[in-house]
Amino acid sequence: MLKLTENQERRITRYLRDAGETLGAVPQAEREAVLTRLNARIERELSRYTGTMEDADLERVLNRFGDPGQTATQSAISTQPTLTTFVSWPDRVWLGVCSGVARKLDIDASIVRIIAVLLGLVLPLLPLLLAAYLATFFWDYYTEGRRVLEPIDLLRVAKAIAATLGVVLALHFGAWFLIVFIPHAYQAIAAQPLLLDRSWNWLTYDAGSWLFWALAVGLPLSVLSALPVPKAWSGTLRKVVQAGLALYAILLCYGVACILVGVILRGVEEFSGTVGTDAVFSLIR
Repeated sequence: MLKLTENQERRITRYLRDAGETLGAVPQAEREAVLTRLNARIERELSRYTGTMEDADLERVLNRFGDPGQTATQSAISTQPTLTTFVSWPDRVWLGVCSGVARKLDIDASIVRIIAVLLGLVLPLLPLLLAAYLATFFWDYYTEGRRVLEPIDLLRVAKAIAATLGVVLALHFGAWFLIVFIPHAYQAIAAQPLLLDRSWNWLTYDAGSWLFWALAVGLPLSVLSALPVPKAWSGTLRKVVQAGLALYAILLCYGVACILVGVILRGVEEFSGTVGTDAVFSLIR
């Protein structure tokens, strides 16, 4: 991991300040977007180094970017939205899709965001909205946005997908193992098959549906958290994904617990009236 000295960090800050001063006439939101992108490019270039960096190496990196004023001006020009793009980067909240659509329709971006949130509250529409949101961004990015938008770290996206997919599948197959094991164990002990009402054994029927929803919502959110959204939202989206995985785990545990309760009640019903069972009940009383 690269370690910068205080002088080197001040040098980078001074470079960004000089770039920002050149953009004095540019609106603040757009200026901040340009500086954020420039800072990300510098950090990405520095990430190739490990250990400690010499001052001369830092100067070579900054010199490759050129004069801060010219670099900032060119970046500001390139980030001007075109008539064909559906992404508006300077006034984005996540990836700028809602603000881009609002610009296309010539309406306030807040209206588009409110409509998107309201539609997302309808659970069957949520995966479709997330997929459409990401598809719109990727379409813009790979058609003309790569020169304008912050580059995508594909390795980070792949890791986010793999982590969510791995956890969801591990939880699903762990629960499914118990769903299969419990009836076999009951049959081995009671010498008869386990017959449970669906009210107790609902997870056996619904496990596939819950797996679908966990993947349909969790995977798009994982991809979104790994894309170049603002730093504050990146952490928030990761926490949302983690909370969703926790809720999925709780749901599966509740389903397995319902099966166990059903097994206990079934056992009491089957063996009540026998001498041994009555003796046990007498001791409990």
